[in-house]
Amino acid sequence: MSLKVINGGCYMTYYYFCSHCKSKIGELDKDINSNLLGFNNLTREEKDEMINYLPNGDIIVNSICKNCEEYVTRYALNFDYDTFIQ
Repeated sequence: MSLKVINGGCYMTYYYFCSHCKSKIGELDKDINSNLLGFNNLTREEKDEMINYLPNGDIIVNSICKNCEEYVTRYALNFDYDTFIQ
């Protein structure tokens, strides 16, 4: 994970991880405004919970993967736990 420089401009990489099973969902390695990702629609509390900034400028976004989302849909009561997959 490192700060990228293209055409004299710097940008960060966004890494997406599942907050439940911790698997890597994907990454965005482009010069993109975080508002285009919907970060501006989050409350301060949601941002604090979902987004972590690394010292090199990269960003870790905690989300939910397809498998965990399917599990939560089927077993909604388990969604009350921070992690339901051990």
